[in-house]
Amino acid sequence: MAISAETIRQLHPYETRILHTLERLMGSHSWAPLDLIRKRAGFSESEARFRLGSLMEKGMVKYDVVPYEGYSLTFLGSDTLALLSLSRRGTLSALGPLIGEGKESVVYEGLGLGRVAIKCHHVGQRSFQSVRLSREYIAEKTH
Repeated sequence: MAISAETIRQLHPYETRILHTLERLMGSHSWAPLDLIRKRAGFSESEARFRLGSLMEKGMVKYDVVPYEGYSLTFLGSDTLALLSLSRRGTLSALGPLIGEGKESVVYEGLGLGRVAIKCHHVGQRSFQSVRLSREYIAEKTH
C-alpha cells in the first residue's frame, strides 16, 4: 500500500504519539499490549483505543490476540514515522508519487533541496522472510 501525503498531513498529533510509542515498544515486544501503550503515551484507555482504531483503519497499525492481545506497527506506519522525521529535519519538503514497488522496498519521488528518491526498505516482508534468517544484520530476537 502506498503512502499518501494527505494521509500523513491529516494525522492527529495523538496518532503520531501512538506511532512513536509503538516504535519504541517494538524493540522489546513483538506485540505491544494496550495497557503499556496507554501508559507510555499518557492517554486514557478510551483515547488510546480510539486512536489505535483510527491508525488501524489507515493501515499503519495491526492488532492480534495471538500470542497475547497487542498492537504492532506495519511497514506503512514505520514509513510514515520516517517521512515525518525527514520532514521535521527539513530534509524532505514534499512527497511525490510512487515511483516503483518491489519485493523488498517501495520508492517515492520527493522534494528536498532538489528532486529526490525516497526508498523505504522493508526487510522482513513476506517475500523476504526466508532470506532474513540468514542475514547477519537481522538476527532473530528472543523476547
